[in-house]
Amino acid sequence: MNKLTACSALLFLATHAVATAGALGWAPVGPYPSKSNCQPVSFDQPDAVAVDKSGDIYIGNESGPAALQEVTASTIRTILDRRMEPIKSGHYFGLSLAMSPGGSLFLAVRQRGTVEKLNPNGTTTVFTGKPGDRRLLDGDRINARLRSPGAIAIGPDGVIYVADTRTIRKIVPNGSITTLAGDPHARNPHQCYRGCPYAVNGRGAHAVFMSPNGIAVSPSGDIYVADGYNGDVEGQAASLGVIRKVTPGGDVSTLAGTVSTTGGDIDGQGANASFDYVSGIAVASLSNIYVTEPFAASVRRINPDGRVSTVVSVSAPGYLSTNINAPTGIAVTSLGSLVVVDDIAVQGLESLTERHVYWLHRIKAGKLQTLCRE
Repeated sequence: MNKLTACSALLFLATHAVATAGALGWAPVGPYPSKSNCQPVSFDQPDAVAVDKSGDIYIGNESGPAALQEVTASTIRTILDRRMEPIKSGHYFGLSLAMSPGGSLFLAVRQRGTVEKLNPNGTTTVFTGKPGDRRLLDGDRINARLRSPGAIAIGPDGVIYVADTRTIRKIVPNGSITTLAGDPHARNPHQCYRGCPYAVNGRGAHAVFMSPNGIAVSPSGDIYVADGYNGDVEGQAASLGVIRKVTPGGDVSTLAGTVSTTGGDIDGQGANASFDYVSGIAVASLSNIYVTEPFAASVRRINPDGRVSTVVSVSAPGYLSTNINAPTGIAVTSLGSLVVVDDIAVQGLESLTERHVYWLHRIKAGKLQTLCRE
């Protein structure tokens, strides 16, 4: 057996490293451990999530050995293991995930500057970009480059969209990349002490994004962007977000929220609503949009006309609670439920020290549940 074959075999075995201790289930949020003795399953700082048509959940972890995991109805398995080559030396950090219409999982890997496709044997193939050559270059599959692909979404026609360094990049099925909207070099014309938010609507390079953290595509082909700011306004700490809409032709508008506020969860219509820092975004049936706010511990819904309402919000999680605390990634199942990855800060029973555990939630029929093991 040559080295390449041996490596592939090891990777294949890694994809079948299954956690089997105790049955998996979903328990309502509440005191930990819950009344059902179903203890929440902890992951390694998950910040990306995707769901296939069968309901299997894929999680991208920012830290720990498991870069990519799959959660089925009964098992959890590691697909990409950072302890093994070639993943070990491949800089697989900053993963974003998206499912294609054909059921393939694609990964945007920020630290590599690539978009990659997951193969059935657990390896990945670079679809576009060049590992380690992180630049903003449009062109064909061979010459195009990605600088810092931080979020990925795939349209119903198979076109891939990536949020990359204050721009939205478009990747067609042959791997060619064009910049659809955004100016990566835009400078705020207003003088602000230690920075201030800056977002501009317009067409193509005339539009300006603050920090596009999440991206999603509607069935009609419109692109929605969770555009956030976390910094200072006139010396005061501020975090805020707006939801931007990008047409297939590159026209950028603001669907909901406004940069004239310093954040805060206010429901309402369009610019009358406000957001804290926004992270993940997903489009569900009837083109309803869902976004996560990690600092405000909220999941918000935006109707196609821009009306904002709160789905889940926990401003002060209970003592040793499984309540949602810092939701980051979000995805929609084929049955309409939401799955959310979450950074939970809890306090120990005998001390006031905080510890962080990372859980997976489901919002089904308006109820918040946590993945657990009996």
